Amino acid sequence: MKSILTATVVLLLSLHSFFVHAQDRPEFPELEVKEDYAKSEALFQQVTTWLTETDLDKQEALRMESNVFILKWITGSPTVTVGIDEHIVRLVDKNSQLLAIFMANYASFCISNKENKSTLDPNKAGLLAMVKVYKKGIGIQKTKALDKLATAADKNELDDYIAKNLKSEVTKH
Repeated sequence: MKSILTATVVLLLSLHSFFVHAQDRPEFPELEVKEDYAKSEALFQQVTTWLTETDLDKQEALRMESNVFILKWITGSPTVTVGIDEHIVRLVDKNSQLLAIFMANYASFCISNKENKSTLDPNKAGLLAMVKVYKKGIGIQKTKALDKLATAADKNELDDYIAKNLKSEVTKH
């Protein structure tokens, strides 16, 4: 009898936890016209923060939905263009989940700094977010290339790292 009661309590707590998390899920808007992107900028930035702060092995279904929203927003945005240099592609080769982190933080920087036309600072924002997630070591495969990036960030040498490794310049964000 005691084990049935314990199992019931555990089941109820699990269901409660599931429903609480389900209610916390954001409603991702349809992105059909130019105005939809502007209206969803605040949500985009909240989702970017969540993707960066939440461990890669947590809430994987929500992470997938969030990545889809981020990619739809970036690919359709009339005001933000995210430049992906070949070096970024090589950096995320064994950690593809870091690409969405980079792109989201790059775009989020552009949303917050509309007057900035340089790609240095958005690249920096994207790379710093990648380093933050990489250094947690959760759901990540260690690589020499990402170790070098993390070292450059730790030594406050990211500007030099970008100048040396990133070649593409995109003027529109």
